[in-house]
Amino acid sequence: MKIRLTEISGNKKTGPIPVTTTERASCPDSCAIKKICYAQGGNVRMVWDEVNTGINTRWKTEFENNWTAIMKKIARFPTGQLWRHNQAGDLPNRGGDNETIDPVKLGQLVKANRKKNGFTYTHKPDTAENIALIKSANQNGFTINLSANDPAHADSLARHGLPIAVVVGLTPIKKTAGGLPVTMCPAQRMAGMTCAACKLCAKPNRRAAVGFLQHK
Repeated sequence: MKIRLTEISGNKKTGPIPVTTTERASCPDSCAIKKICYAQGGNVRMVWDEVNTGINTRWKTEFENNWTAIMKKIARFPTGQLWRHNQAGDLPNRGGDNETIDPVKLGQLVKANRKKNGFTYTHKPDTAENIALIKSANQNGFTINLSANDPAHADSLARHGLPIAVVVGLTPIKKTAGGLPVTMCPAQRMAGMTCAACKLCAKPNRRAAVGFLQHK
C-alpha cells in the first residue's frame, strides 16, 4: 500500500496540518461516489496521481511512499498533533480486496497515532469485520468517520454508534429523516475556516454527523 505524507499541507480546506494521501487502489469499488469524488480534480488529484510512483513531477524529485516508513514519521509527530489521514484514498486493504480493511496495517496506523490527534473517513462497507476494526481504532484514539453517501445512508450507518460524515446534497440540513442531528462542515460555511481550526471531524464521541454539501 503506497502512501504519501505532506507534513505541512497547502490544502485550503485542511489548513497547514500534516495530511496523508493513499493510493487509489485503497478505495472500495462499492463506493457510490467513487467516480465523482472531489479528489478526482484540482491539486489533490495531482498529488494523488504521484503516490504510486514516488516522484513529484512538478519538482522532479522523489518522495517516500512506503507505508512502514510513513508510519514511523507519523509516530514522531508532536504530542497532540492534529493531522488528517487521507485527503484522498481510504483505509489500507487486506491483499487485493479493496472492500476489506487490513487489520495489521490499521493497527500500525493506530499505534503511530498514539498521543496524537489523527482523523480520517472511510467508504469501506460496514461489514461486521470492518466495523469491529473501526470501533477499535476509535476507542484507541484514532478517529475514523463512516462516510455516508446521503442522509438515508447516514441513518443506516448510525446503528453502529460511530462518528459519521454525510454528503447532504446541494442544500444544508439540520437532521436526517431518521432524526440524526447534522452539523454542516464549518469550512463550507465560513470563509477562512479550516480543519486545523475546526477539529470537529476529529471528535469521535460527538452526537451529530458532519454534513458536507455535494460538489457541483
